Amino acid sequence: MLADYIAHSPILANIRGGPLGPYGDGFTVHLGNLGYSLGSVPTKVRILGHLTQWLSDTGTQLSTLDEKKLAEFKDANTGRWIFRHGYQKTLSQFLTYLRSLNVVSQPIPNPRTEASNQVEQFERYLAEERGLATLTISRYCQLSG
Repeated sequence: MLADYIAHSPILANIRGGPLGPYGDGFTVHLGNLGYSLGSVPTKVRILGHLTQWLSDTGTQLSTLDEKKLAEFKDANTGRWIFRHGYQKTLSQFLTYLRSLNVVSQPIPNPRTEASNQVEQFERYLAEERGLATLTISRYCQLSG
């Protein structure tokens, strides 16, 4: 079924003609391997369609894509529907996918700070002592850090 989607998707056809061309089909397969259903893949692919258009419009080279560039993309598209449907997760997954292929550079690690150490200790406490779920811990730590 996913192969049929890849073969007949007009959105993927547009992506193939842009800067993300060589990576749209592979990312779609990657999403299938991660367990995403055929019903959720088109929304994620649409987000890539908007990203490829933005890259073309701004003249941004794919090799320079990073979290900062994705934030610029988001700022340029604030209020559009795509940012209400899991865009951040999709963009993060796509950047990770591109990094796994060595298309874009790996992130530069931030130096450890006292605050980040405290957040890490808090995460361990919530997991080990309180037995909270990973998603709950993530939300608590977003509020604290």
